[in-house]
Amino acid sequence: NREGAHRFDGKAWSQFTDRDGLPYNQIQKIQEDASGNLWFTTGAGIGRYDGKAFTTFPKPEDLEPQPPADAPWKMADEDVWFEAGGGVYRCNGNRFTYLPLPSTDRNFNYAQSPTSAVSPFTVYSILKDRAGNLWLGTQSLGVCRYDGHAFTWFAEQGLAGAAVLAIFEDYAGNI
Repeated sequence: NREGAHRFDGKAWSQFTDRDGLPYNQIQKIQEDASGNLWFTTGAGIGRYDGKAFTTFPKPEDLEPQPPADAPWKMADEDVWFEAGGGVYRCNGNRFTYLPLPSTDRNFNYAQSPTSAVSPFTVYSILKDRAGNLWLGTQSLGVCRYDGHAFTWFAEQGLAGAAVLAIFEDYAGNI
């Protein structure tokens, strides 16, 4: 729906809309950073709510598409991650950095017979698990896990060839 965000404080409901600073009333994703700020991904940009006011950022696809030379893949507890075509955006505070996914031997098969005009590395879903690993669901290459040092691609059990739209960790730590 396009009603903005609703918050329940244990007693009453509050609503936040574009009139309150939310970039757009249709919310695609909500995340919380290590400082307790809430991040709202919308079709018109990203909003960060600090408990008092919103700060608005452009949509990820309107940000710098190429990584700066000093943008290695790394993770910090305060990072917030956003899906992108061909990779992800890492946000550390106010700075968004585009990070392309590294090549895998499976993209050769994709190049032979692409199923879509969308990059196979397009990231549709992101999960940072309780162990600190970053899980990325892709357009057609399955799931990739980044542990802060190396990438591991998972394509077994039907994951390769289909878009991975959601990733979830249950109470026992199963992905």
